[in-house]
Amino acid sequence: MKNLSPNSRRRMKIPALKRRTWWISGVALLLTATLCSLLVVQQWGVNAVQSTPATPKPAPTRVSVPALEIATPTSDAFDWWNAELTSEHVRFLGSDDLHDGTSSLSITSEIVSGSGDVARIQQGIGASVGSTYTIGFWVKSTDAAEGAIRISPSEYGGVPEEIPAGTYDWTFVEFDYTAVTPNVNLRISAEGPTGGTLIDSLQVTGPDGAAMPLMNGGFESNSYDLTVINPTLLFTEGDTNLQVETRRSEAGRMTWSVTDTAGTMVDDGMAEFSASRAIVDLRDLPTGMYTVSLSAIVGERTVKRSTALAVLDAAPIEATSATSPFAVFLHYLGGEPRLNNMVDTLAIAGIRNARVEMTWPAIEAEQGIYQYTDPIDSTIQRFEANGINPLMVPVYGNSNYDGGLTPYSDEGLTAYAKFSAAVAAHYKEVGGDFEVYNEYDHIFNSGLCGKTPECYMEMLSVTADAVKAANPDALIAAPGNAGMGMKLDSLQEFFDIGGLKYTDVVSAHPYVQPEAPEILIPDMDRLVQMIKDANGGVSKPIWFTEMGWSGVDGWVSEQQQADYLVRTMALALGHGVSRVYWFEAASLSLDAVSIEQNFGLFKAPSTFLPNANEPRPAAVAQAVMARQIDGLTFEAIDATPAAAYSYLFTGTAADTRVMWAQGAAQQVAISAQESITVTDQLGVESVLAPKAGSVTLELTESPVYVVGKLNAIAAR
Repeated sequence: MKNLSPNSRRRMKIPALKRRTWWISGVALLLTATLCSLLVVQQWGVNAVQSTPATPKPAPTRVSVPALEIATPTSDAFDWWNAELTSEHVRFLGSDDLHDGTSSLSITSEIVSGSGDVARIQQGIGASVGSTYTIGFWVKSTDAAEGAIRISPSEYGGVPEEIPAGTYDWTFVEFDYTAVTPNVNLRISAEGPTGGTLIDSLQVTGPDGAAMPLMNGGFESNSYDLTVINPTLLFTEGDTNLQVETRRSEAGRMTWSVTDTAGTMVDDGMAEFSASRAIVDLRDLPTGMYTVSLSAIVGERTVKRSTALAVLDAAPIEATSATSPFAVFLHYLGGEPRLNNMVDTLAIAGIRNARVEMTWPAIEAEQGIYQYTDPIDSTIQRFEANGINPLMVPVYGNSNYDGGLTPYSDEGLTAYAKFSAAVAAHYKEVGGDFEVYNEYDHIFNSGLCGKTPECYMEMLSVTADAVKAANPDALIAAPGNAGMGMKLDSLQEFFDIGGLKYTDVVSAHPYVQPEAPEILIPDMDRLVQMIKDANGGVSKPIWFTEMGWSGVDGWVSEQQQADYLVRTMALALGHGVSRVYWFEAASLSLDAVSIEQNFGLFKAPSTFLPNANEPRPAAVAQAVMARQIDGLTFEAIDATPAAAYSYLFTGTAADTRVMWAQGAAQQVAISAQESITVTDQLGVESVLAPKAGSVTLELTESPVYVVGKLNAIAAR
C-alpha cells in the first residue's frame, strides 16, 4: 500500500445510533456499550503502512440539535429568476394549481394601484437587436385589478404588457417584442392588487419560431418543495447539521444518506418533519467534504435533492487583513440575506480581503450627490464585522459625464476622481485599499481616449491624488491589466511613463486558464525585478487582484480548480506576490457548461439553498489552506525531484510545507527522524512514522500539507 494518496484515508461507515430500533431498554444499553467500545478502537481512515493512528477525539455530548431561528421567507424563490424588487405586500409562490408540469407561479398582492410600490422578478436572456420575439404564457386569475400584474421584456424601450384583469380560468396570452438591446430582462411585476394570479409555461420564441433559452419558464425549480435553510455549509467538527424545510406540508418523512468524495456512503438515516421542519444530525462527521442526498415525502409528493458540505477543523484563524494573503472577488449576488451569509462564510474560509466594485451610477445617480445604499453599503459593513478589508474598485461610466462612457474628458476624469475620493472618505474607517478602475485595457473601457497605458495614466494620476487627499492611509493598486498572462510588456510601458509614482501596489489579472499555474513562475520573478529596476532598486508589493480558473467539465475540472487554487497561492508567495484575490466567491449562473460564469469557490445561488451557496472543492481547499498556513511566512523553495514542488512556510514550532507534483504522480523519499503529519486538501490528517530515517510520500497534482522536521526530499 502506498504511504499516502488522496483515496487511501476514506471514512468508514459512521455508526448512526439515532436510527436503531430499541426493542427493550436492556438491549439498548447493551448495544450502546458495544457500539461505544467499537468507536474507541475504530480508526476513521485507513492509514498507510508507516502511519501512526491519530489520537481518537472524544465523542460529542449527545443533545438535540437546536432549530435555527431563521424567519421563513414570505415568497418562494425560483431558479434563474432574480428577485429584483420585493414588497411586504406581495408574495411570489410555487403552486400546485398549474397548467402543466409540476408547479406554476402564484402571485398574490395587496399593493394599492398607483402607490409606486412594486415587486418584481426578472431573468436576462440574449437577443438580436432589431429582431422580433414572441412572448407567450398561460395565465389564470382571481380578482386581479387592471394593471396589477405586468410582463415587460426590457427596461429599455419595452412596453409592459398588462396581464388581463378579473377572474378567469387558464388562458393563453402572447405578445410580440422587438429587441432594442442585446440583453433583454424579462420582468414579471406586481403593481396592484390581485387575489391570485397564476402564470405557467412561459416561453420566448425567436423570429424563426425556435424557442429562446429562457430558463425555468414553468417555474418548477423552486423553494416550494424543499429547502435547506442553514446560513452556511462550512461546518466545524461536532456542529454539522442540515435544517430542512418544506412549504408543502406540516408533517412528513425524509430519508438521507451521506457519501464522501470517493462515493462511499458513510452515514444514512431518517428524520421526521414537524411544523414543516426536519433536522439531519451529522455531528459525527469528521473533517472532509461530503454530499448529502435527501428524499422527502411531503404532502403527496416525493422530493429528492442533494448538496455538498464541508466539515472543518475548529482551529481559529488569527491572521488580519494586513497580514493575510487570502482574498476573493465578490459580486453583489443573491440578495442581501444570502450576501451577508456569504461574507460570513468567506470569513470561515479564512478570507481576510475582498475586492468589490463601487458602482459609480449607483452611488452618484444625481450629479455631485453621493448616496451609499444596499447592497453596497450593507456588504461593506458586513466586511467590517468579519475583519475583512475591502479593495474598492470605482467603476464604470456615469451618464452624468461623457455620455456614460468610461471617463476620458477633463470633466469626466475630475468627476471620477471626486467620486473615488468621496468613497474613500465615506469608508475611511472600514478600509483604505483602492484599485483604480477594472481592466482599463480591456472591454470594460468604452472611453474615447483609448486603452493605452498613457490614457490610463490620465485617470490614475488625478484619482490617486484625490483618494490620498481623502484618506492618506489608502493604498492605491494599479494598473490591474486583464489577462491572459502577466502582460509584462504593457506593465513595462506603464512603469516607463511614471506609473509607479501613483502606485502603492502593482496589480495584475494574470489568467492562464486552462493551463496550470506553474507557467507563471518566470513571469512573477521577472516582474519583481522589473519593479526594482523602474523604482531605484526598491520593491513594491504585487497583488493578483483577479486570478482563477473556471470549473467546467472539459475545461478545468472542479478538482483541478481546487488544486490550482492552493498551488497558485504557494507559488505566488514563493515568487514575490503577497496577495491573491480569487475570482470569484460564487459562480454567476447555474449553467454548468458556461466557462465565463463558473469561476466561483461556491456554486451560484439556488432555490434549494435560499440562505447559503453550495461549496465546491475549491472552497474547502481555501478553508483548509487558511488553517494550515495562516500567519506563516514563506521561507524557501526546497530542492525536489523534477516536476515535484515543496514550498516551506515557517512561524510556528513546526515547519509546514505545501507539496505536490505536476503531471504524473510520483513517490518521494523524505529524510526525517521524527513522525510527520500530512493533511490533504479536505483537512484529513495522517501521521507517518519514518522507517530507517525515511518516509515515502506519494505526491499528486492535489497539494498536501506536510508538518514536521524534514532534512531532504529525493526521488523514490
